Amino acid sequence: MGKVSRVEFEQLSKEEFVTYKNVNSGINYIFRKMCKEAGFNPKVAFEVSDDTAIVRMVSNGLGIALVPVSLEIPGDQVIAIPFQEDQIPYRNQYMIWNGKRYMPPPVREFRDFITEFVEE
Repeated sequence: MGKVSRVEFEQLSKEEFVTYKNVNSGINYIFRKMCKEAGFNPKVAFEVSDDTAIVRMVSNGLGIALVPVSLEIPGDQVIAIPFQEDQIPYRNQYMIWNGKRYMPPPVREFRDFITEFVEE
């Protein structure tokens, strides 16, 4: 990919990918959806089950990967390039709790804080 500041997903159509093994994972779902929307079927070189394996395989030149922004990438062998603004993937997050069980005050306060924040 060279030295680019942002990438359009369509530019990745000829690349080989290292993906998450679990096809039911949120990031794998987003990855496959983005490929479909970009009009290509991904060339999956390897499927692995964790972030560390993905980073190691990418650092060894075995493919590129779509990873969450929260993933810490050690060293300087792997470079994270963001997508164009209009192509940034997202997914919904949910907070669940058992309404029939006792909720300690700090947990209840956290739940209330999050639900108020989301409603704004």
